[in-house]
Amino acid sequence: MKKLIFSLIAILSGLSVLAGGIVTNTNQSAAFVRMPAQDAAIGIHAAYHNPAGLTKLAEGFHLQLNNQSIFQTKEIESTYEPLNNKTYVGDVKAPLFPSFYAAYKTGKMAFSLGFNPIGGGGGAEYKTGLPSFEQAVSSIPASLTAAGIPTNEYSADIYFSGSSVYWGLQFGISYEVSEMLSLYAGARYIMAKNTYEGHIHGIMINPIKDLRALGQPNYTGTMVSATQFFTDLSEASTAASGSAASGAAGMQPLIANYGSLTFAEAESSGIITSTQRAQMEGGLLAFGVPQASINAMTLTIAQGTYTSISNQYASAATVATYNAAATKDMDVDAEQTGNTIAPILGAHLTLMEGDLNIGLKYEFKTPLELTNATVIDGTGMFPDGHVSPSEMPSLLSVGVDYKIMDNLSLAVGYHQYFDKSAKYGKTDATGAYITNETLMDNNNWELAVGLEYAVNDNFLLSGGWLKTSTGVTLAYQTDLSYSLNTNTIALGGKISLSPAMAIDLGVMKTFYEDGEKDFTEPMAYKELYRKKTFTAGIGFSYTIGANKAE
Repeated sequence: MKKLIFSLIAILSGLSVLAGGIVTNTNQSAAFVRMPAQDAAIGIHAAYHNPAGLTKLAEGFHLQLNNQSIFQTKEIESTYEPLNNKTYVGDVKAPLFPSFYAAYKTGKMAFSLGFNPIGGGGGAEYKTGLPSFEQAVSSIPASLTAAGIPTNEYSADIYFSGSSVYWGLQFGISYEVSEMLSLYAGARYIMAKNTYEGHIHGIMINPIKDLRALGQPNYTGTMVSATQFFTDLSEASTAASGSAASGAAGMQPLIANYGSLTFAEAESSGIITSTQRAQMEGGLLAFGVPQASINAMTLTIAQGTYTSISNQYASAATVATYNAAATKDMDVDAEQTGNTIAPILGAHLTLMEGDLNIGLKYEFKTPLELTNATVIDGTGMFPDGHVSPSEMPSLLSVGVDYKIMDNLSLAVGYHQYFDKSAKYGKTDATGAYITNETLMDNNNWELAVGLEYAVNDNFLLSGGWLKTSTGVTLAYQTDLSYSLNTNTIALGGKISLSPAMAIDLGVMKTFYEDGEKDFTEPMAYKELYRKKTFTAGIGFSYTIGANKAE
Protein backbone atom coordinates (compact mmCIF):
# COMPACT_ATOMS: atom_id res chain seq x y z
CA MET A 1 0.00 0.00 0.00
CA LYS A 2 2.89 2.36 0.61
CA LYS A 3 3.54 2.36 -3.13
CA LEU A 4 0.52 4.66 -3.38
CA ILE A 5 2.55 7.79 -2.60
CA PHE A 6 6.26 7.10 -2.33
CA SER A 7 6.74 6.97 -6.10
CA LEU A 8 5.39 10.50 -6.42
CA ILE A 9 9.00 11.59 -6.28
CA ALA A 10 9.42 10.38 -9.86
CA ILE A 11 6.83 12.75 -11.25
CA LEU A 12 8.82 15.90 -10.76
CA SER A 13 12.42 14.83 -10.49
CA GLY A 14 12.51 14.57 -14.27
CA LEU A 15 9.92 17.19 -15.19
CA SER A 16 10.80 19.06 -18.38
CA VAL A 17 7.94 21.28 -19.45
CA LEU A 18 8.56 21.62 -23.19
CA ALA A 19 11.50 21.35 -25.55
CA GLY A 20 14.65 19.57 -24.58
CA GLY A 21 15.75 16.22 -23.24
CA ILE A 22 14.03 14.22 -20.56
CA VAL A 23 15.31 16.53 -17.79
CA THR A 24 16.85 19.45 -19.73
CA ASN A 25 14.97 22.51 -21.00
CA THR A 26 16.24 24.11 -24.22
CA ASN A 27 13.28 26.45 -24.81
CA GLN A 28 15.19 29.30 -23.23
CA SER A 29 14.08 32.40 -25.19
CA ALA A 30 11.07 33.92 -26.90
CA ALA A 31 13.11 33.73 -30.12
CA PHE A 32 13.14 29.94 -29.70
CA VAL A 33 9.35 29.91 -29.29
CA ARG A 34 8.85 31.72 -32.60
CA MET A 35 11.59 29.72 -34.40
CA PRO A 36 13.26 26.79 -32.57
CA ALA A 37 16.46 26.51 -34.68
CA GLN A 38 18.49 29.05 -32.65
CA ASP A 39 21.74 27.10 -32.28
CA ALA A 40 23.67 29.43 -34.64
CA ALA A 41 22.05 32.64 -33.38
CA ILE A 42 24.17 35.78 -32.96
CA GLY A 43 21.70 37.93 -30.99
CA ILE A 44 21.74 38.46 -27.23
CA HIS A 45 19.75 35.23 -26.69
CA ALA A 46 22.83 33.43 -28.03
CA ALA A 47 24.09 33.73 -24.44
CA TYR A 48 22.29 30.41 -24.00
CA HIS A 49 21.83 28.98 -27.51
CA ASN A 50 25.22 29.79 -29.06
CA PRO A 51 27.43 31.71 -26.60
CA ALA A 52 30.50 31.75 -28.88
CA GLY A 53 28.41 33.76 -31.38
CA LEU A 54 28.19 36.71 -28.96
CA THR A 55 31.38 38.13 -30.48
CA LYS A 56 29.19 39.17 -33.44
CA LEU A 57 27.26 41.61 -31.24
CA ALA A 58 27.83 45.32 -31.65
CA GLU A 59 30.01 47.07 -29.08
CA GLY A 60 28.24 47.83 -25.80
CA PHE A 61 25.83 46.32 -23.28
CA HIS A 62 23.03 44.01 -24.40
CA LEU A 63 20.13 42.95 -22.20
CA GLN A 64 17.18 40.63 -22.76
CA LEU A 65 14.27 39.53 -20.56
CA ASN A 66 12.01 36.67 -21.71
CA ASN A 67 8.98 34.93 -20.35
CA GLN A 68 7.03 31.92 -21.53
CA SER A 69 3.63 30.72 -20.39
CA ILE A 70 3.49 26.95 -20.75
CA PHE A 71 0.43 24.77 -20.24
CA GLN A 72 0.63 21.00 -20.49
CA THR A 73 -1.97 18.29 -19.96
CA LYS A 74 -0.98 14.69 -19.24
CA GLU A 75 -3.53 11.93 -19.69
CA ILE A 76 -3.14 8.30 -18.68
CA GLU A 77 -5.74 5.70 -19.55
CA SER A 78 -5.68 2.33 -17.80
CA THR A 79 -7.61 -0.87 -18.56
CA TYR A 80 -6.92 -2.27 -15.07
CA GLU A 81 -10.34 -3.77 -14.37
CA PRO A 82 -10.77 -3.10 -10.61
CA LEU A 83 -10.17 0.67 -10.97
CA ASN A 84 -13.12 3.01 -10.47
CA ASN A 85 -11.43 5.50 -12.79
CA LYS A 86 -10.03 4.60 -16.20
CA THR A 87 -8.67 8.01 -17.24
CA TYR A 88 -6.41 10.22 -15.12
CA VAL A 89 -5.51 13.79 -16.00
CA GLY A 90 -2.61 15.88 -14.68
CA ASP A 91 -2.15 19.58 -15.33
CA VAL A 92 1.36 21.04 -15.57
CA LYS A 93 1.34 24.83 -15.43
CA ALA A 94 4.22 27.25 -15.83
CA PRO A 95 2.68 30.70 -16.39
CA LEU A 96 6.03 32.23 -15.48
CA PHE A 97 9.02 30.65 -17.20
CA PRO A 98 11.53 33.52 -17.30
CA SER A 99 15.02 33.88 -18.69
CA PHE A 100 17.42 36.80 -18.52
CA TYR A 101 20.58 37.44 -20.52
CA ALA A 102 23.22 40.17 -20.39
CA ALA A 103 26.36 40.61 -22.45
CA TYR A 104 29.10 43.20 -22.75
CA LYS A 105 30.94 43.25 -26.07
CA THR A 106 34.28 45.03 -26.22
CA GLY A 107 36.85 44.47 -28.93
CA LYS A 108 37.35 40.76 -29.57
CA MET A 109 35.73 39.70 -26.31
CA ALA A 110 32.19 39.32 -25.03
CA PHE A 111 31.36 38.70 -21.37
CA SER A 112 27.94 37.14 -20.81
CA LEU A 113 25.55 36.23 -18.02
CA GLY A 114 22.44 34.10 -18.18
CA PHE A 115 19.75 33.09 -15.70
CA ASN A 116 17.04 30.56 -16.63
CA PRO A 117 15.12 27.43 -15.55
CA ILE A 118 17.47 24.89 -17.11
CA GLY A 119 15.37 21.98 -15.81
CA GLY A 120 11.84 21.58 -14.52
CA GLY A 121 10.13 24.93 -14.26
CA GLY A 122 6.55 23.70 -13.83
CA GLY A 123 3.98 22.72 -11.26
CA ALA A 124 2.00 19.48 -11.59
CA GLU A 125 -1.41 18.76 -10.10
CA TYR A 126 -3.16 15.37 -10.11
CA LYS A 127 -6.57 15.89 -8.53
CA THR A 128 -7.49 12.19 -8.61
CA GLY A 129 -4.00 10.70 -8.48
CA LEU A 130 -2.77 8.17 -11.03
CA PRO A 131 -3.48 4.49 -11.75
CA SER A 132 -0.48 3.33 -9.75
CA PHE A 133 -1.74 5.27 -6.70
CA GLU A 134 -5.22 3.75 -6.88
CA GLN A 135 -4.37 0.18 -7.87
CA ALA A 136 -3.48 -0.93 -4.36
CA VAL A 137 -6.75 0.49 -3.03
CA SER A 138 -8.77 -1.01 -5.88
CA SER A 139 -7.38 -4.47 -5.10
CA ILE A 140 -8.79 -4.52 -1.56
CA PRO A 141 -12.31 -5.74 -2.49
CA ALA A 142 -11.03 -8.70 -4.54
CA SER A 143 -8.52 -9.65 -1.82
CA LEU A 144 -11.19 -9.65 0.87
CA THR A 145 -13.64 -11.58 -1.31
CA ALA A 146 -10.98 -14.23 -1.95
CA ALA A 147 -10.51 -14.49 1.83
CA GLY A 148 -14.23 -15.18 2.31
CA ILE A 149 -15.35 -11.62 3.08
CA PRO A 150 -17.60 -10.47 0.19
CA THR A 151 -16.60 -6.92 -0.87
CA ASN A 152 -17.15 -5.19 -4.20
CA GLU A 153 -16.72 -1.44 -3.74
CA TYR A 154 -14.08 1.05 -2.62
CA SER A 155 -13.47 4.79 -2.63
CA ALA A 156 -10.61 7.13 -1.65
CA ASP A 157 -9.59 10.79 -1.77
CA ILE A 158 -6.26 10.83 -3.64
CA TYR A 159 -4.40 14.05 -4.46
CA PHE A 160 -0.92 15.20 -5.40
CA SER A 161 0.64 18.52 -6.33
CA GLY A 162 4.21 19.61 -6.65
CA SER A 163 6.68 21.84 -8.38
CA SER A 164 10.15 21.49 -9.83
CA VAL A 165 12.65 24.08 -10.97
CA TYR A 166 16.38 23.86 -11.65
CA TRP A 167 17.62 27.44 -11.87
CA GLY A 168 20.78 27.93 -13.88
CA LEU A 169 23.16 30.89 -13.43
CA GLN A 170 25.58 30.92 -16.36
CA PHE A 171 28.71 33.02 -16.86
CA GLY A 172 31.24 32.84 -19.66
CA ILE A 173 33.69 34.60 -21.94
CA SER A 174 33.59 34.57 -25.75
CA TYR A 175 36.71 35.40 -27.75
CA GLU A 176 37.07 36.14 -31.46
CA VAL A 177 40.13 34.22 -32.61
CA SER A 178 39.65 35.49 -36.19
CA GLU A 179 36.87 36.82 -38.37
CA MET A 180 35.94 33.21 -39.05
CA LEU A 181 36.32 31.62 -35.61
CA SER A 182 35.13 32.50 -32.11
CA LEU A 183 35.40 30.37 -28.96
CA TYR A 184 33.56 30.28 -25.66
CA ALA A 185 34.27 28.91 -22.18
CA GLY A 186 31.89 29.17 -19.26
CA ALA A 187 30.02 27.37 -16.51
CA ARG A 188 26.50 27.11 -15.16
CA TYR A 189 25.73 27.00 -11.45
CA ILE A 190 22.55 24.96 -10.98
CA MET A 191 20.22 25.32 -7.99
CA ALA A 192 17.60 22.56 -7.90
CA LYS A 193 14.42 22.47 -5.86
CA ASN A 194 11.50 20.03 -5.93
CA THR A 195 8.46 20.28 -3.66
CA TYR A 196 5.83 17.60 -3.03
CA GLU A 197 2.46 17.70 -1.30
CA GLY A 198 0.10 14.75 -1.49
CA HIS A 199 -2.36 12.63 0.42
CA ILE A 200 -4.50 9.53 0.36
CA HIS A 201 -7.44 10.01 2.71
CA GLY A 202 -10.65 8.23 3.61
CA ILE A 203 -10.24 4.79 2.07
CA MET A 204 -13.69 3.15 2.23
CA ILE A 205 -14.91 -0.40 1.46
CA ASN A 206 -18.20 -2.36 1.79
CA PRO A 207 -17.38 -5.75 3.44
CA ILE A 208 -19.93 -8.31 4.60
CA LYS A 209 -18.68 -9.95 7.80
CA ASP A 210 -20.44 -10.63 11.12
CA LEU A 211 -17.90 -10.22 13.92
CA ARG A 212 -20.38 -9.93 16.78
CA ALA A 213 -19.50 -13.35 18.22
CA LEU A 214 -16.00 -11.98 18.81
CA GLY A 215 -17.12 -8.67 20.29
CA GLN A 216 -16.93 -6.61 17.09
CA PRO A 217 -19.58 -5.08 14.77
CA ASN A 218 -21.66 -6.78 12.12
CA TYR A 219 -20.55 -5.44 8.73
CA THR A 220 -23.47 -5.70 6.33
CA GLY A 221 -22.14 -4.35 3.03
CA THR A 222 -22.45 -0.61 3.61
CA MET A 223 -19.44 1.66 2.95
CA VAL A 224 -17.20 1.89 6.01
CA SER A 225 -13.69 3.00 6.85
CA ALA A 226 -11.19 0.42 5.63
CA THR A 227 -8.91 1.21 8.55
CA GLN A 228 -11.69 0.65 11.09
CA PHE A 229 -12.78 -2.60 9.47
CA PHE A 230 -9.25 -4.01 9.41
CA THR A 231 -8.74 -2.89 13.02
CA ASP A 232 -11.91 -4.69 14.08
CA LEU A 233 -10.94 -7.71 11.99
CA SER A 234 -7.52 -7.78 13.65
CA GLU A 235 -9.01 -7.65 17.13
CA ALA A 236 -11.59 -10.31 16.25
CA SER A 237 -8.90 -12.57 14.75
CA THR A 238 -6.69 -12.06 17.80
CA ALA A 239 -9.58 -13.04 20.06
CA ALA A 240 -10.35 -16.09 17.92
CA SER A 241 -6.70 -17.12 17.96
CA GLY A 242 -6.63 -16.85 21.73
CA SER A 243 -9.85 -18.83 22.09
CA ALA A 244 -8.52 -21.65 19.89
CA ALA A 245 -5.21 -21.66 21.78
CA SER A 246 -7.14 -21.99 25.05
CA GLY A 247 -9.08 -24.89 23.58
CA ALA A 248 -5.83 -26.65 22.67
CA ALA A 249 -4.34 -25.95 26.11
CA GLY A 250 -7.47 -27.27 27.86
CA MET A 251 -7.08 -30.65 26.15
CA GLN A 252 -3.39 -31.04 27.04
CA PRO A 253 -3.96 -33.15 30.26
CA LEU A 254 -5.81 -35.77 28.17
CA ILE A 255 -3.29 -36.16 25.37
CA ALA A 256 -0.51 -38.20 26.99
CA ASN A 257 -2.72 -41.13 28.11
CA TYR A 258 -5.91 -40.80 26.04
CA GLY A 259 -4.87 -39.00 22.88
CA SER A 260 -5.79 -41.94 20.64
CA LEU A 261 -9.43 -41.94 21.80
CA THR A 262 -12.30 -40.15 20.09
CA PHE A 263 -14.59 -37.79 22.03
CA ALA A 264 -17.27 -40.51 22.18
CA GLU A 265 -14.80 -43.16 23.42
CA ALA A 266 -13.40 -40.78 26.05
CA GLU A 267 -16.91 -40.00 27.33
CA SER A 268 -18.05 -43.65 27.40
CA SER A 269 -14.89 -44.56 29.34
CA GLY A 270 -15.64 -41.90 31.95
CA ILE A 271 -12.51 -39.91 31.08
CA ILE A 272 -14.52 -36.80 30.24
CA THR A 273 -18.08 -35.80 31.11
CA SER A 274 -20.78 -35.06 28.56
CA THR A 275 -20.47 -31.40 29.49
CA GLN A 276 -16.73 -31.43 28.83
CA ARG A 277 -17.29 -33.21 25.53
CA ALA A 278 -19.91 -30.64 24.51
CA GLN A 279 -17.52 -27.78 25.35
CA MET A 280 -14.60 -29.23 23.39
CA GLU A 281 -16.69 -30.21 20.38
CA GLY A 282 -18.65 -26.95 20.55
CA GLY A 283 -15.47 -24.94 20.26
CA LEU A 284 -14.54 -26.75 17.05
CA LEU A 285 -18.08 -26.37 15.71
CA ALA A 286 -17.89 -22.62 16.40
CA PHE A 287 -14.78 -22.45 14.24
CA GLY A 288 -16.62 -24.15 11.38
CA VAL A 289 -15.38 -27.73 11.75
CA PRO A 290 -18.16 -30.14 10.59
CA GLN A 291 -19.66 -32.46 13.21
CA ALA A 292 -18.86 -35.49 11.07
CA SER A 293 -15.20 -34.54 11.04
CA ILE A 294 -15.24 -33.97 14.79
CA ASN A 295 -16.80 -37.39 15.39
CA ALA A 296 -13.92 -39.04 13.53
CA MET A 297 -11.17 -37.12 15.33
CA THR A 298 -8.98 -38.49 18.06
CA LEU A 299 -8.26 -36.15 20.96
CA THR A 300 -4.75 -35.58 19.62
CA ILE A 301 -6.09 -34.61 16.19
CA ALA A 302 -8.70 -32.36 17.83
CA GLN A 303 -6.00 -30.56 19.82
CA GLY A 304 -3.91 -30.16 16.65
CA THR A 305 -6.97 -28.72 14.89
CA TYR A 306 -7.38 -26.15 17.66
CA THR A 307 -3.68 -25.24 17.36
CA SER A 308 -3.91 -24.96 13.57
CA ILE A 309 -6.97 -22.72 13.84
CA SER A 310 -5.18 -20.55 16.41
CA ASN A 311 -2.21 -20.13 14.08
CA GLN A 312 -4.45 -19.29 11.12
CA TYR A 313 -6.27 -16.60 13.07
CA ALA A 314 -2.96 -15.25 14.40
CA SER A 315 -1.73 -14.90 10.82
CA ALA A 316 -5.01 -13.25 9.82
CA ALA A 317 -4.62 -10.81 12.71
CA THR A 318 -1.11 -9.93 11.54
CA VAL A 319 -2.33 -9.25 7.99
CA ALA A 320 -5.31 -7.25 9.22
CA THR A 321 -3.08 -5.17 11.51
CA TYR A 322 -0.80 -4.38 8.57
CA ASN A 323 -3.75 -3.46 6.36
CA ALA A 324 -5.21 -1.26 9.07
CA ALA A 325 -1.97 0.71 9.20
CA ALA A 326 -1.59 0.74 5.40
CA THR A 327 -5.08 2.17 4.85
CA LYS A 328 -4.76 5.01 7.33
CA ASP A 329 -4.76 8.56 6.02
CA MET A 330 -1.34 9.28 4.56
CA ASP A 331 0.20 12.70 3.90
CA VAL A 332 3.44 13.84 2.33
CA ASP A 333 5.01 17.30 2.59
CA ALA A 334 8.61 17.21 1.45
CA GLU A 335 11.21 19.26 -0.37
CA GLN A 336 14.40 18.32 -2.21
CA THR A 337 17.29 20.66 -2.90
CA GLY A 338 20.74 20.42 -4.41
CA ASN A 339 23.30 22.40 -6.39
CA THR A 340 26.17 21.75 -8.76
CA ILE A 341 28.29 23.27 -11.55
CA ALA A 342 28.33 22.29 -15.24
CA PRO A 343 31.21 23.44 -17.52
CA ILE A 344 30.24 24.67 -21.01
CA LEU A 345 32.36 25.04 -24.18
CA GLY A 346 31.37 26.57 -27.50
CA ALA A 347 32.60 27.57 -30.96
CA HIS A 348 31.22 29.71 -33.77
CA LEU A 349 32.19 29.78 -37.44
CA THR A 350 31.39 32.67 -39.78
CA LEU A 351 31.69 31.81 -43.47
CA MET A 352 30.69 33.18 -46.88
CA GLU A 353 31.17 36.79 -45.76
CA GLY A 354 28.70 36.34 -42.92
CA ASP A 355 25.95 34.65 -44.89
CA LEU A 356 26.68 31.30 -43.23
CA ASN A 357 26.93 30.92 -39.44
CA ILE A 358 27.67 27.66 -37.67
CA GLY A 359 27.33 27.27 -33.90
CA LEU A 360 28.62 24.49 -31.64
CA LYS A 361 28.04 24.02 -27.90
CA TYR A 362 28.85 21.23 -25.47
CA GLU A 363 27.50 21.11 -21.92
CA PHE A 364 29.16 18.58 -19.63
CA LYS A 365 27.21 16.06 -17.54
CA THR A 366 26.12 17.48 -14.21
CA PRO A 367 26.62 15.18 -11.18
CA LEU A 368 23.66 16.47 -9.16
CA GLU A 369 22.35 15.02 -5.88
CA LEU A 370 19.16 16.08 -4.10
CA THR A 371 18.64 16.03 -0.32
CA ASN A 372 15.25 15.53 1.35
CA ALA A 373 13.87 18.07 3.79
CA THR A 374 10.72 16.36 5.07
CA VAL A 375 7.96 18.02 7.11
CA ILE A 376 5.59 15.03 7.16
CA ASP A 377 5.82 11.59 5.58
CA GLY A 378 2.97 9.22 6.27
CA THR A 379 4.53 6.60 4.01
CA GLY A 380 7.93 6.34 5.68
CA MET A 381 9.52 6.55 2.22
CA PHE A 382 10.80 10.17 2.40
CA PRO A 383 13.39 10.01 5.19
CA ASP A 384 14.59 13.45 6.16
CA GLY A 385 18.13 14.03 4.90
CA HIS A 386 18.09 11.18 2.37
CA VAL A 387 20.21 11.88 -0.72
CA SER A 388 19.20 10.72 -4.23
CA PRO A 389 20.88 11.21 -7.64
CA SER A 390 19.31 13.53 -10.21
CA GLU A 391 21.99 14.03 -12.84
CA MET A 392 21.60 16.19 -15.93
CA PRO A 393 23.13 14.63 -19.05
CA SER A 394 25.77 16.16 -21.28
CA LEU A 395 24.39 18.00 -24.30
CA LEU A 396 25.84 18.65 -27.76
CA SER A 397 24.11 21.24 -29.94
CA VAL A 398 24.97 22.09 -33.54
CA GLY A 399 23.36 24.88 -35.54
CA VAL A 400 23.54 26.30 -39.06
CA ASP A 401 22.04 29.59 -40.21
CA TYR A 402 22.22 30.46 -43.92
CA LYS A 403 21.08 33.70 -45.50
CA ILE A 404 19.32 32.62 -48.70
CA MET A 405 18.77 36.24 -49.69
CA ASP A 406 19.00 39.60 -47.96
CA ASN A 407 15.60 39.25 -46.26
CA LEU A 408 15.28 35.46 -45.97
CA SER A 409 17.32 32.98 -43.92
CA LEU A 410 17.13 29.25 -43.25
CA ALA A 411 18.23 27.74 -39.92
CA VAL A 412 18.78 24.14 -38.82
CA GLY A 413 19.59 22.92 -35.31
CA TYR A 414 20.42 19.56 -33.76
CA HIS A 415 20.58 18.55 -30.09
CA GLN A 416 22.04 15.30 -28.79
CA TYR A 417 21.34 14.44 -25.14
CA PHE A 418 23.58 11.76 -23.69
CA ASP A 419 20.92 10.39 -21.36
CA LYS A 420 22.18 6.80 -21.17
CA SER A 421 25.23 7.71 -19.11
CA ALA A 422 23.24 9.64 -16.48
CA LYS A 423 21.30 8.69 -13.36
CA TYR A 424 17.79 10.15 -13.16
CA GLY A 425 16.91 8.79 -9.73
CA LYS A 426 15.25 5.64 -11.07
CA THR A 427 15.33 2.58 -8.81
CA ASP A 428 15.02 -1.16 -9.29
CA ALA A 429 12.79 -3.56 -7.34
CA THR A 430 15.21 -3.50 -4.39
CA GLY A 431 15.27 0.29 -4.22
CA ALA A 432 18.83 0.57 -5.59
CA TYR A 433 19.49 3.46 -7.98
CA ILE A 434 20.17 2.47 -11.56
CA THR A 435 21.59 4.24 -14.57
CA ASN A 436 19.71 4.76 -17.80
CA GLU A 437 21.69 2.08 -19.63
CA THR A 438 19.00 -0.47 -18.82
CA LEU A 439 16.12 1.92 -19.50
CA MET A 440 17.10 3.36 -22.86
CA ASP A 441 17.94 1.95 -26.27
CA ASN A 442 19.22 5.26 -27.62
CA ASN A 443 20.05 8.78 -26.51
CA ASN A 444 17.38 11.43 -26.91
CA TRP A 445 17.79 13.85 -29.87
CA GLU A 446 16.10 16.86 -31.44
CA LEU A 447 16.10 18.32 -34.93
CA ALA A 448 14.83 21.83 -35.67
CA VAL A 449 14.28 23.69 -38.92
CA GLY A 450 13.18 27.32 -39.23
CA LEU A 451 12.75 30.28 -41.57
CA GLU A 452 13.00 34.00 -40.90
CA TYR A 453 11.66 36.60 -43.32
CA ALA A 454 12.34 40.32 -42.88
CA VAL A 455 9.27 42.16 -44.12
CA ASN A 456 11.13 45.44 -43.61
CA ASP A 457 13.80 46.89 -41.32
CA ASN A 458 11.45 46.85 -38.34
CA PHE A 459 9.40 43.68 -38.72
CA LEU A 460 10.49 40.05 -39.08
CA LEU A 461 8.29 36.95 -39.45
CA SER A 462 9.46 33.48 -38.47
CA GLY A 463 8.28 29.91 -38.13
CA GLY A 464 9.71 26.46 -37.60
CA TRP A 465 9.36 22.81 -36.77
CA LEU A 466 11.00 20.77 -34.01
CA LYS A 467 11.21 16.98 -33.92
CA THR A 468 12.08 15.18 -30.68
CA SER A 469 12.95 11.47 -30.62
CA THR A 470 13.10 9.74 -27.26
CA GLY A 471 15.25 6.66 -26.82
CA VAL A 472 13.53 5.16 -23.79
CA THR A 473 12.39 1.53 -23.61
CA LEU A 474 9.10 0.22 -22.24
CA ALA A 475 10.91 -0.42 -18.94
CA TYR A 476 11.24 3.35 -18.51
CA GLN A 477 7.60 4.18 -19.16
CA THR A 478 5.23 4.46 -16.20
CA ASP A 479 2.23 6.61 -15.44
CA LEU A 480 4.49 8.57 -13.10
CA SER A 481 7.17 9.39 -15.66
CA TYR A 482 6.99 8.76 -19.38
CA SER A 483 8.73 10.15 -22.46
CA LEU A 484 7.08 10.46 -25.89
CA ASN A 485 8.20 11.42 -29.40
CA THR A 486 6.99 14.87 -30.42
CA ASN A 487 6.52 17.26 -33.29
CA THR A 488 6.30 20.98 -32.55
CA ILE A 489 5.16 23.83 -34.77
CA ALA A 490 6.31 27.39 -33.99
CA LEU A 491 5.22 30.78 -35.34
CA GLY A 492 5.95 34.37 -34.45
CA GLY A 493 7.89 37.48 -35.23
CA LYS A 494 10.23 40.21 -34.06
CA ILE A 495 9.45 43.92 -33.89
CA SER A 496 12.22 46.53 -33.73
CA LEU A 497 10.79 49.47 -31.81
CA SER A 498 13.97 51.49 -32.17
CA PRO A 499 17.64 50.90 -33.03
CA ALA A 500 18.12 49.89 -29.37
CA MET A 501 14.91 48.04 -28.52
CA ALA A 502 13.14 44.96 -29.92
CA ILE A 503 10.34 42.59 -28.97
CA ASP A 504 10.14 38.86 -29.80
CA LEU A 505 6.70 37.23 -29.87
CA GLY A 506 5.95 33.58 -30.51
CA VAL A 507 3.66 30.61 -29.95
CA MET A 508 4.33 26.87 -30.07
CA LYS A 509 2.05 23.86 -30.24
CA THR A 510 3.52 20.45 -29.40
CA PHE A 511 1.99 17.22 -30.71
CA TYR A 512 2.90 13.98 -28.93
CA GLU A 513 2.81 10.45 -30.25
CA ASP A 514 0.72 8.26 -27.94
CA GLY A 515 2.60 5.78 -25.78
CA GLU A 516 1.39 2.32 -24.79
CA LYS A 517 2.56 -0.34 -22.35
CA ASP A 518 1.25 -3.83 -21.51
CA PHE A 519 1.37 -5.27 -17.98
CA THR A 520 0.91 -8.81 -16.72
CA GLU A 521 0.91 -8.24 -12.92
CA PRO A 522 -1.21 -8.38 -10.86
CA MET A 523 -3.36 -9.10 -13.94
CA ALA A 524 -3.18 -8.40 -17.66
CA TYR A 525 -3.92 -4.76 -18.47
CA LYS A 526 -2.71 -1.86 -20.59
CA GLU A 527 -1.82 1.79 -20.06
CA LEU A 528 -1.97 4.53 -22.69
CA TYR A 529 0.08 7.73 -22.27
CA ARG A 530 -0.82 11.06 -23.88
CA LYS A 531 0.28 14.71 -23.62
CA LYS A 532 -0.46 18.06 -25.18
CA THR A 533 1.37 21.37 -24.70
CA PHE A 534 0.84 25.00 -25.71
CA THR A 535 3.40 27.78 -25.20
CA ALA A 536 3.37 31.53 -25.69
CA GLY A 537 6.54 33.59 -25.37
CA ILE A 538 7.55 37.25 -25.25
CA GLY A 539 11.01 38.78 -25.01
CA PHE A 540 12.32 42.35 -24.62
CA SER A 541 15.81 43.21 -25.85
CA TYR A 542 17.68 46.44 -25.15
CA THR A 543 21.09 47.59 -26.25
CA ILE A 544 23.18 50.32 -24.63
CA GLY A 545 25.98 51.92 -26.64
CA ALA A 546 25.27 50.22 -29.98
CA ASN A 547 23.60 51.47 -33.15
CA LYS A 548 20.79 48.93 -33.00
CA ALA A 549 19.42 45.98 -31.05
CA GLU A 550 20.66 42.58 -32.07
